[in-house]
Amino acid sequence: MTNAITRHNVDAERALLGILIDSPQLADACGVRPGDLDPGPGHDVILSAVLEVFDAHRTGDPVLVLDHLARRDQLGQVGNESARAGVYVAELLEAGRGLPSVQHYARLVREATVRRRIYEVGTRLVQSATTTPDLDAMLDAASDMSLQLGILVDDPVEGDAPIPGLSLIEEFINEPSPPHSWVIPGVVERADRIMLIAGEGVGKSVLARQIVTLLAAGRHPFMPKAIIRPRRTLLVDLENPPDLVRRNLRGVVGQIHAEGLDLGGRAWRWNRPGGMDLRGPVDRQLLARVIEKTRPDLVAIGPVYKAYGSRPGDSHETGPAEFGAAIDHLRERYGCAFWIEHHAPKASGSEARRTDPIGSSYWLRWPEFGLVLRREPHSEPNVYMLDRFRGDRDVRCWPDQLIKHASRWPWATDYDPDNKDALFRAIDEDNAIPIPDTGGTS
Repeated sequence: MTNAITRHNVDAERALLGILIDSPQLADACGVRPGDLDPGPGHDVILSAVLEVFDAHRTGDPVLVLDHLARRDQLGQVGNESARAGVYVAELLEAGRGLPSVQHYARLVREATVRRRIYEVGTRLVQSATTTPDLDAMLDAASDMSLQLGILVDDPVEGDAPIPGLSLIEEFINEPSPPHSWVIPGVVERADRIMLIAGEGVGKSVLARQIVTLLAAGRHPFMPKAIIRPRRTLLVDLENPPDLVRRNLRGVVGQIHAEGLDLGGRAWRWNRPGGMDLRGPVDRQLLARVIEKTRPDLVAIGPVYKAYGSRPGDSHETGPAEFGAAIDHLRERYGCAFWIEHHAPKASGSEARRTDPIGSSYWLRWPEFGLVLRREPHSEPNVYMLDRFRGDRDVRCWPDQLIKHASRWPWATDYDPDNKDALFRAIDEDNAIPIPDTGGTS
C-alpha cells in the first residue's frame, strides 16, 4: 500500500520529458517542476536542464540538453539499468514522439506528487503525535503541517488551471465593480484592518464598546441617529476585568434600549483579561472557534500588547509579524474586519508624546488605516483630533474629531460638511442593498 501511495508515475514522467525536450515552451503551462519528478533515473535533473537550456537559447535541442548535463557533471545521474545518459535521453524522445497532449501526462505526474506529499505530511503528523512529549510543541508542528496541507489543496493539479486573482489589467478594470461591502457604511469595509492608538485612559476601549453595540443595534457608530443595517460584532477584551466591562456596557446598552432598539443576539463579547498568545496554535485555534461560533462582521480586539507573547531570540518585528499573520488568516477565512486597539509610546523627557504605535515599525506598514486619538494642547480637554500614523489606503469618511461626553453616547463626532455628505451617501447606498434571505435571523 505504501508503494502505491508514494511512488512516482515513471511512465508518465518519461512521456512528459520526451515532449518537453522537443517543446520546452510548454513547460510553464503544464505546471510540473523538477521536484515533482523521480530522481532515481535523473528525471529531475533532465527537466532542470531542459528549462535552463530553453531560458538561455529559447529553443528545444536534445544535444544542448546533454551538453548542459555534461558540463554540470550530471550525466552519470541519468538513466536506468538498461540505458544510460544519451541513450536514455533518446529513449525519452521516442517515448514522447507523437503523443497528443502534454496536459494529460502533466496531470498524471502532478497527481502522483500530491498523493506522495500528502502521505509524507500525514506520516510526519503521526510521528509528531506519537513521539513529541510536549503538547504545545506537537500542536506547533501540527499547525505547520496544516499550512503545508493547505498549500497542497490550493495548488491545482492541472498545470494550466486558473490562478485566482490573475488577469490582464485591461480585463480587470473593465469588470463591473461590486457595491461596497460596508461593515461601517462609509468608513470600514469587510476585511479592513484598523489600528487605533492613544494614551492610557483616553477611552479607546470605551469607543470599541460603543462601536460594536451601535453596529449590532443598527445605528451608525459615528452618527448614531443614522439607521443602518444591523451587523454582527465581537468584542475581545484582553485587558479589562469582566466586572468593569459589564458596568461600562450596561450604560451603552441601556441607552440603546432607551432609543427603542435592541442588539438582537448580534453583539458578542469575550473577556480574556490575562491576555492570549496568537503566536501559538492553542490561542489561534481558540479565537478561530470563537469567530466561527459568532460569525462577526467586525471584531474589536485589544490591546495588542496582550495579544501575543515574546520568544527568546525575537527581533522587533517577529512578534508583530506573527500576530499580523494570525489576524490576516482569520480575516481571509471569515471576511470580518478588525478594529485593533494599541498604545502610543510614552513621552521622553520634555518631548511631547509620540503618535506612532509602540514597538515595531511593522505596524506602520500593516493596517489599512492607522488612527491616532490626539488632544490638541490648547483645545478643550474632551476634544480629540482623529489623526493618522500612516496614510489611509482608501478614501473613507472618518470623522475629524471625537468628543468625549458631549452627547448621550460616550463618544460624539465632528465632521467636515463635505465628509458628512459623503458619509450619508454611503449609508443610503448600503441601505439600498437587498438583504439576502438566508432562512434565518441576523
